[in-house]
Amino acid sequence: MRILFAVFDLPTRSHLLNIIQYNGYNGRGNCKIPGNSVNKQVRFPYSETDYATKDHQFYVETGRQALLHHNIAEIKGTTPLFDILLLPVMVPFDEMHLVYIGHFKTLIKYWDSMFSKVFQEASTFLSSIILPHVLLTDFTQWKAKMFRAFFLFAAAPFAVFYLPDRFANHFLKYFVFIRSLHYYHSKPHHLELKELIKEYQKDMSVLHGKSSELATSHYHSHLIQQVHDLGGLALTSCFVRESFLADTLKMVSW
Repeated sequence: MRILFAVFDLPTRSHLLNIIQYNGYNGRGNCKIPGNSVNKQVRFPYSETDYATKDHQFYVETGRQALLHHNIAEIKGTTPLFDILLLPVMVPFDEMHLVYIGHFKTLIKYWDSMFSKVFQEASTFLSSIILPHVLLTDFTQWKAKMFRAFFLFAAAPFAVFYLPDRFANHFLKYFVFIRSLHYYHSKPHHLELKELIKEYQKDMSVLHGKSSELATSHYHSHLIQQVHDLGGLALTSCFVRESFLADTLKMVSW
């Protein structure tokens, strides 16, 4: 059997890598950028520096040392998966949890708190959109598939029509970045995408405060390399597996 990759949500990914938590000071999983605490919240400020990456050898050697010293760099120890998976390359970030019900959902909450009437004004717009899934005007009731449908097909015009220009321009950088990586087939524009996500992350705390510089925001820095290694984000998503499990449960007779 040949294993291509193993994809999970962020907490489970941390368990798979045998680290303390996915948003710990040294628990990002892919690089060595240090975190710091603001009001008891660990954040990862934007930096022009490209920090050293964590490769498979780092996990193996640090994991062995951690067995003797409880944990090192928030790695708790070794795992049998070291022998069948190349870490962290074969443990990609899941588009479903990182983007749609992760960072994008957080963005919508920011918009709702900062511009309280935005979704009220956009209710007609939302209810008139023809998408694979019906969008409820109350985004707090949305499921992952609704966040995905809204993001991929309607979020750009929504931002342009209903958000202040500064916030709309900021979001469009993120939209183009994710939309470009969703079905990614070639590498000619990877440098442009790298600059795009840097500009987005740089302005994140300016528009939404320092508390917005979360691990989920930083993880986007690694998505370009991920799609180079494994293909578009749509190909390393939990949506297929989640849909399969849901359909299987429907077929089960209790």
